[in-house]
Amino acid sequence: MKDTFTEMQKLFTYLTAMKRVKKVSFDLSLARGLDYYTGVIYEIVLTDKTTELGSISGGGRYDNLIGMFCQHQIPAVGGSIGI
Repeated sequence: MKDTFTEMQKLFTYLTAMKRVKKVSFDLSLARGLDYYTGVIYEIVLTDKTTELGSISGGGRYDNLIGMFCQHQIPAVGGSIGI
């Protein structure tokens, strides 16, 4: 749990430095439904000033996925784009 807070603090530090913190919202109920995610997951939703246009990207941290296909455990993060 401590690692999660450290990662979130780092994320907010970067978002603040890039003046993007107001463009990000967090939904703690978000679930991608796949067992191989091991940490933070994300979803990018395209909006204009009045309408939510939908999810255009999603992904997350999956440290154990590569090890399912080979003998090496390699930390990884990834995502997909769909419009």
